[in-house]
Amino acid sequence: MRKGPTILSGPAATAVFDQALRDETAGGRRGPLAGLTSRAGYRRRLRRRFADWTAAEHHRDPEWGATDDGDGATIAAAEVATFRRYRRLLTGLDAEDEAGLAVWASIKLRDRGGSGDGDRLVFLDFDGRTPARWRILRDALERPRSVDVTLCHHDDPERAELFLAATALRDRLLELGLSESVLPSCPRRPAGLRAVDALLFGPSSARIEAAEGLSIRGGPAGMDLGRMVAREAKGLLDARVPPDEVLVVFPRRDEQAEAAVEALRAAGLPVHDDGPTPLDRDPAVAAALQAARIPVEDWEVELVVRLLRNGQLRPDWKDVGRMELAEAASTLRTLSVFRGKGHILTALARAIARSEEGPNEAETRRREEEVARARRAYPILEDLIGAIDGLSHDRPWSEHVAGFRRAVESLGIGRRDPAALETLWDALDDRAEVFDRLGRGTTAVAWREFVEELADVAAEACRPPPAPPPAPPRPRAASARPRSTRSTASAPGTS
Repeated sequence: MRKGPTILSGPAATAVFDQALRDETAGGRRGPLAGLTSRAGYRRRLRRRFADWTAAEHHRDPEWGATDDGDGATIAAAEVATFRRYRRLLTGLDAEDEAGLAVWASIKLRDRGGSGDGDRLVFLDFDGRTPARWRILRDALERPRSVDVTLCHHDDPERAELFLAATALRDRLLELGLSESVLPSCPRRPAGLRAVDALLFGPSSARIEAAEGLSIRGGPAGMDLGRMVAREAKGLLDARVPPDEVLVVFPRRDEQAEAAVEALRAAGLPVHDDGPTPLDRDPAVAAALQAARIPVEDWEVELVVRLLRNGQLRPDWKDVGRMELAEAASTLRTLSVFRGKGHILTALARAIARSEEGPNEAETRRREEEVARARRAYPILEDLIGAIDGLSHDRPWSEHVAGFRRAVESLGIGRRDPAALETLWDALDDRAEVFDRLGRGTTAVAWREFVEELADVAAEACRPPPAPPPAPPRPRAASARPRSTRSTASAPGTS
């Protein structure tokens, strides 16, 4: 019996997407999308579009396609062709991405046996954005069970525009035979918040008589608004409001939300951030990416100096600690060399061979110290080159991953907190497995190409969430909506 498709992780699905885009553009050399494939932002937007198209089940409609006229028609048609190719690759792998799995599961749910007697299902804030969600709801309604569907809506004609999108959804739910009951605003909520629920966005000039629980602040967008949020949160804590009752909510996860989190932390508040954080923002992953890019840039001195001064670098080299690494970085900056591992070692060798005798005692001591620093820096640079430079050969993806991981571990990067790096290794292994299944497992990949894809993976994967500190304010992404205008639709004839 077939159990279902393989569920691909985000990095694995991205690998399939990259292969589809590579096949459609012949490696970025032809077609209307060729000039766009090198733009990480475009690829991310196109992947989101693919997810939307999959959720809308366009891949199940052979007649669906781009019919736009004008300058964008050619690009749109190429994107649709790439989407078709992406879906064919998934079918060949017997796998699904997140959006495709939801479609598959909704179809299987309709086909399954059993009556579901005695079940009770509640659909919270049903949005009906995809056919799969409607399919699941219809299946639930056709079986003998109790079904509740909650929807944010209000019948007030003066506020009809506010609930315009929900009105069409409500009408469709009622057409399915559901009955409606309105949930009143909770009387335990402060009077000011209940008044906002009832009056906000209405055209009438009614006044809020009781402002209990309501305080409106304003400020310029960006970090200034973040600081204002931090002041308000700190004021609540100073007023002995329990920290676990302080919740900072944003309509969406965006730059403003991130600025507020940064301001809260700068104010010394142990904020717990529920939002996803890109993996490349983790210090250990950022240091690993620094090390990976050095051979690509032909050992540019500025990059080497930055890595030596990175606190994540903790190699097990004999008699080498943080002070020695920092000293080697300073010595390297004094040399008349710009890039090239051979040039770096040659410049250090010249510095070591320089005469230590000066015209006076002070100059002699200065030259002796310069030579001593060069002697101490030479083995450090030699070991660093030995750890990294062997990576820059063409080899299969999986061998690149294994060699890069060995190099990072030998440099001691992430030794104190390896969680983010473990997430990166898992993402790279998932990508390697997909390449093996696509027949690319033995194809040699240039180190430069590997590093570019490595940077994309780290930017798109999310860092594992840290353990929350005790009783912090908790910024969280949430949809802005009136809380009291909620109706419940129930299937008639159920108990």
